[in-house]
Amino acid sequence: MMNKIGWGIYIGDELDAVNAEALKQNKIGLTVDLTNLPIDVELTPETVAEVNLKLEELDRKFKTGHNVLVFCRGGVDRAPFVVALYYSRTFTKTSFRRAYELVLKNRPQTIQHWDWYEKFRK
Repeated sequence: MMNKIGWGIYIGDELDAVNAEALKQNKIGLTVDLTNLPIDVELTPETVAEVNLKLEELDRKFKTGHNVLVFCRGGVDRAPFVVALYYSRTFTKTSFRRAYELVLKNRPQTIQHWDWYEKFRK
C-alpha cells in the first residue's frame, strides 16, 4: 500500500505503480521508478550519478503540480531514501535527518539506511 509523505509525493512498491485504482484515488499523475537503482550495493560514482538523475527526474515531475509516486520493488529501501534525500535538497530548511524522520513517520515499514546517507555525502 502506498503512503502519502507530503507535498504531493507518495512512496510505494511495484504493485502500487500498476494499481490503476489506487493511482486514480490518490490523483497520482506521474511515477519515478527506482527498481533498478543499485544504491543498496556498493556506492560508486556511477551510482551517485544515477541517484542524482533520479532526483532530477523527481524534481521535474514534482514541479508539474501532479502527485508523484516514487517506487521501488518493495517500497521500503530505495524509494524512502531517495524521497528523504530529495526533501533535504529541495526544502532548504530541512536536514536529511528531519526529512528521513518524516518519511519514517508516514511510511513506518521503511527500513532505515542512515549508513547510505553517510556514504552518499562523502
